[in-house]
Amino acid sequence: MRDAWFQQCSQCGAEYELVQRLYVCPACASSRPPGDPLCGVLETRWRPERLARQSRPDLDEIRDTRELAPWLPVDDANAFPPLAMPLSPLYPAAPDWPGNHQVYLKDDTRQPTGSYKDRASLLVLADAVERGCDTICAASTGNAGSSLAGLAAAADMRAVLLVPAAAPAAKLTQIVAYGAKLIPVTGSYDDAFELSLQLSEQTGWINRNTAWHPFTIEGKKTAALEIGLQLDWQVPDLVFVPCGDGVIISGLYKGWRDCRELGWIDRLPRLIAVQAAGSSVIVDALADPELRHRAGTQTAADSICVDAPRNLDLALAAIRDTDGDGVKLTEEEIAAAVSDLARCSGVFAEPAAAATWGGARKWLAAHQELESQRCVVMITGSGLKAVDRISAAVSIPPPVAADPQAVLAAALNQASL
Repeated sequence: MRDAWFQQCSQCGAEYELVQRLYVCPACASSRPPGDPLCGVLETRWRPERLARQSRPDLDEIRDTRELAPWLPVDDANAFPPLAMPLSPLYPAAPDWPGNHQVYLKDDTRQPTGSYKDRASLLVLADAVERGCDTICAASTGNAGSSLAGLAAAADMRAVLLVPAAAPAAKLTQIVAYGAKLIPVTGSYDDAFELSLQLSEQTGWINRNTAWHPFTIEGKKTAALEIGLQLDWQVPDLVFVPCGDGVIISGLYKGWRDCRELGWIDRLPRLIAVQAAGSSVIVDALADPELRHRAGTQTAADSICVDAPRNLDLALAAIRDTDGDGVKLTEEEIAAAVSDLARCSGVFAEPAAAATWGGARKWLAAHQELESQRCVVMITGSGLKAVDRISAAVSIPPPVAADPQAVLAAALNQASL
């Protein structure tokens, strides 16, 4: 299938063959100051003569993300790690949304390692297998690291992960349990990102860094294809997406844009970026095109805590091209969203993922002129990955005596809350 694709620089338009192992456009990347968002991000594009040959799949034909291989730039589906990746559920949300909106939750807490990042790791590992490479490195705030570690273990490959030392303990535990090499870095995710680029250059290892490896975008577009299948190719009106580096939102955009090029759909959904107020470069850059980074970002939603969104330019293009928007949440609003999402839907999400639920509520409340919108809320990571942080916002009841009456009184008291 690789001959059906080529790579194109999103900045200058230069084209490259897929057989070359390029991460970014060499000419454009040379102008990037260290620590800035990436320049010359490569997009994987269909060759025009191959577009007409790709028929639209139906839900009864696709049960696993790996079965989307004919619409992805891989030669052999056997190159995928042998972990089952069933289509993640698309749940209808509780019908208490103002405006008579039809809201769905795309629940990627059900991925093999518990996060949306498995989609990107799936494609990068397939690329590594087809290129005969056995070691992959990456920088991560935690989820990409545990994802790469888990899928690499299934593929019998080596993974080396650089993460901020302050990353959640659950995510670091996952990485180590999968047998990957964990290197905690005293510094930020942005520091780890730059160090991992140097490491891969020195060793020749494949680098999975988000946006840096073009297939991370291809992997993250698979959710758009799944949503198309699950909604019988009825395009959502609004899609709410958590944003850190900006690869999920640009990946979803790429997926729907591919579907439109293939003639499967005739429009794109509006993409709404959701960020923490303490880490909001993408949302703020919608109004301030000169903004590229902001030092010292902080939020308990660690998965979307980024000083310099590496895929900033493509993320902004995706939002603008779909007439999208952005919304920011305070730390208090994010904490409330974790509990609200769990109580209303039964989905337990980490703060960065639950933020989309809170962001959807907040944005729709501010746009009461809209009615009867079909909305998809992307839930991208399990709450089990951040129990240490979520526990600070909940109250565990004290123990009661092992006595039937004491237990009954406590149960009735709890039930009345």
